[in-house]
Amino acid sequence: MFRNFFSLDPSTQDERAAMFSGLDIKEKYPLSWNSHFGKYPVLHLSFKEWDVANYDTFRSSLASCVREATTEFSKLGYFKNLPSSRDGRLKSLMNMQYGDGPDLLRSLWMICRLTTMCTRIPPVVLIDEYDSPIAHAAEEGNLDVLKRITSDMGMLLTMLFKAKETVLSRALLVGVHGLPGLTLAFYQMQVYAEACHFTATDVEELFHHYTTSIYDKPVPFDLAQLQEHYHGYRTSSTLLYNPFAVTRALNQGKLLPL
Repeated sequence: MFRNFFSLDPSTQDERAAMFSGLDIKEKYPLSWNSHFGKYPVLHLSFKEWDVANYDTFRSSLASCVREATTEFSKLGYFKNLPSSRDGRLKSLMNMQYGDGPDLLRSLWMICRLTTMCTRIPPVVLIDEYDSPIAHAAEEGNLDVLKRITSDMGMLLTMLFKAKETVLSRALLVGVHGLPGLTLAFYQMQVYAEACHFTATDVEELFHHYTTSIYDKPVPFDLAQLQEHYHGYRTSSTLLYNPFAVTRALNQGKLLPL
């Protein structure tokens, strides 16, 4: 819907305008409608269902996305006023490959820059499920791939959003995969699980520390009762406990609801 609202494509403008008939944006906010409907090149990127089985497939998917976006803008005529000195850059975008190193991470910024140069209108960037590649990599359980993809996605968006030169009108992130799912994916990886939660060994050591070093008298429950009350949950082969719940029970000397 956002794409249909902002898109500059004149060939579909009447059809797209009809989609908004009866909606508040058109009927009640004519100033916003007249100012923004059909006024921008729209760079639409969907990271949904990317194949990120490994780092190379992630880079290949990104390169393919760049090629498709550049080709679409070219067909819409956004580059028709491109200076001949920039032809090489446009060709490199249309033939982008996963092994093109830093150029791949600068590619979205470059598409926007060339579009702004030619149309005098900074595009709207619409990114769908930008965090899906990270979440999918986490679900695969490969820490090295996760780190590399997270780093690349961070650089990609930083170059696009924080460029000193204005190359886009606005950016919209939609259909986000969701932090709860992403957090769960992280916890399913052993290294993150043990770093962010208490293991059974942690709880045992903490219980011993509290009952022998902090309190003058033992807490009114034993280790088994503490572990049973907060029971934890299992990811992979590790039984994990909520750090806040465990430390609160030991600090207050009573088993409290979660």
